[in-house]
Amino acid sequence: MTRPGDAAAATEWSAVLTRPAGQSAELAARLRALGWRVHDWPALLLTGLPAIDVPQPGAFDLVIFVSGNAARFYLEQLATARGTLRVGWPADVAVGAVGPSSAGAVRRLLGDTVELLAPAPDAPVFDSEALWAVLSRGPLPREVLIVRGGEGREGHGRPWLAGRLADAGVRVTLYAAYRRAPARWPAYRLRQLRAWRAAGRHPVWHVSSREGLAAILQQVGPADAVAGWTGGRVVVGHPRIADAVAAVAHSCGVATRRYEGPGAAPESSAVVIQTTLPHDDAVLATIVN
Repeated sequence: MTRPGDAAAATEWSAVLTRPAGQSAELAARLRALGWRVHDWPALLLTGLPAIDVPQPGAFDLVIFVSGNAARFYLEQLATARGTLRVGWPADVAVGAVGPSSAGAVRRLLGDTVELLAPAPDAPVFDSEALWAVLSRGPLPREVLIVRGGEGREGHGRPWLAGRLADAGVRVTLYAAYRRAPARWPAYRLRQLRAWRAAGRHPVWHVSSREGLAAILQQVGPADAVAGWTGGRVVVGHPRIADAVAAVAHSCGVATRRYEGPGAAPESSAVVIQTTLPHDDAVLATIVN
């Protein structure tokens, strides 16, 4: 690994973080403390929806939040609908979370007394399949609310989990608490990307979702995005995101090299994709490599 001031520092000691606004703050601070130049460029804009006909948690046995954002926006809606600052959670309603980020958000928002069903912190992967493995160990709930983002009243996200629950006889209600839209990057950021490509500089990119990847491609274009990643590294939080990055690279005629976690070196003619767990400790270790 190079050090700041070395010839390669402009490439390996620069990172582009694309989580929604505010969600990379701690990661960015830790990278800067290590001497990295950080570009916190959210790829998605999240917007809460009006508190109209919000499903009440007491009508369900289990409420699943597909992300920390889903938990935050839903609880804000409940508080608005009830005219209170904080929401009291029914003692007999469990909460489901797919990973440590959403589980941590639940604990911060609802406290330690709520029954939380989530994959173990040391699980090899955090996704719908991991949460299903937890839920299927015991009696399944009768009524489940899945809170997510997206278009329409039901939104989108975690369709596999909703399908498995429904196939097992569970009544599933889908609810969108917020909207996701591609963020519009200002012109100076797009000029920065072109300048990096022209100079042969390749910051490490962190892409945290397939929706975020689609938003980046919508703004930059697949060919220019892949040109910027070729010779550099892209860090992702799940194999399905790695699959999506690889598909884009291959569609542009560029090879990929895939690795698990830190320890991968950039290759001049390929996009190096590193898959890691989505929490900050793992992402940090993989970015600094």
